[in-house]
Amino acid sequence: GLLQQRGRLLDLAGRTAVAEAAVAAAGIAAYRQLENWLSRRLGQKQAERWAQRLVRPAAGGVRWAELLPDSRDLLAVLEQHEAWPDAEPVLAASAAARAWRDRFLDAARQAGSAAVFAGPTWEEDPATVWQALRAAYERSGSAMATAQEELASDWALLLADLRHSPHWSYEGSSTVEIYDVRLVVLRGLISDSIDLLDRRERAKSALLALGGQVRRIHLELGRRLARRGMLQQALDVQLLSEAELRRATAEGAVPTLAEQSRRDRWMQRCAAEGPLPPVFTGRPPTPQHVASDGGSTLHGWAASPGLVSGRPVVLSDPHEDLARGDILVAHTTDASWSPLFLRAGAIALEQGGPLSHAAIVARELGIPAVLNVPGIVAAAAGAEKADVDGDNGLVTLT
Repeated sequence: GLLQQRGRLLDLAGRTAVAEAAVAAAGIAAYRQLENWLSRRLGQKQAERWAQRLVRPAAGGVRWAELLPDSRDLLAVLEQHEAWPDAEPVLAASAAARAWRDRFLDAARQAGSAAVFAGPTWEEDPATVWQALRAAYERSGSAMATAQEELASDWALLLADLRHSPHWSYEGSSTVEIYDVRLVVLRGLISDSIDLLDRRERAKSALLALGGQVRRIHLELGRRLARRGMLQQALDVQLLSEAELRRATAEGAVPTLAEQSRRDRWMQRCAAEGPLPPVFTGRPPTPQHVASDGGSTLHGWAASPGLVSGRPVVLSDPHEDLARGDILVAHTTDASWSPLFLRAGAIALEQGGPLSHAAIVARELGIPAVLNVPGIVAAAAGAEKADVDGDNGLVTLT
């Protein structure tokens, strides 16, 4: 029965993945059309900058700020208890506290897999969910303009740039400004880009939600096989192939524990080698760690505007700690890194582009971000300060 349910989920996930790919292609096409429209009037560099500032789709996944309690007593629990094991018994002390605790844990459960389909889920790590809520609470108290105010300001600045462009014959009348067909077209391009990229994020969130259900089935099968002595622990179910999983449930036959241990060591060795290079032939080469030469300026893609200086912190795992205002430096990130984004002053990554999940979250939160910066991880390891220029795609390390 579990395998049948898993089959239905995988079928739905396959169709969801196709929908995600289709809407992602449409969203990227609309975004590039906006860039091309602007580049004919402002030049390529200005066009890229304005497209990134104007297109701010909402990132998918758990909406941490929406889970904050409205009770002063519960907010005090968030403030006073940094660790989840300390907060959990306090949240069990009253009916109101238990109701809120169940609501945010259920939201984490519904979100499904944190990063990859059928991978670890948010509900498996309530400590991370708690830290994300604390970070969202800290950020909610900061003085930031609303998204509508920021977009209105950006629109006014864009019109000023267009007026001064030699490629834009502008009459200067307010009536013409309102009804100029070019501005109608521009607003439509912006709206289409935001709408389609919003749909991409929602499709991605739906896929991860399905992945969480598949993960629960895998772990339940693993627990049953472990109770029968066929696996050492429930999580070892990930060491079985598709055919081996079906044989295990139907015939009670699995690879030997020695073979399972060999596979587990191989997986750990692969994980220790770090991320794969963008291009390689045959077996990926061993990563080369290059020391920072100090005072270097690295170039990347300007993914989210703004200029921030801070202490660069190189992280390799979303469960590592990051102080509020630090510069998050990593090879790449995914949805499971979102709690760290809430604390980061800026983001600098070796991989990713203006339409990646990191860029979308950074723009939604108003955090400067520069992505696709070759060598940033190695260079930042010995640096004391980083200046992240999200407008021009520069990271200066000292």
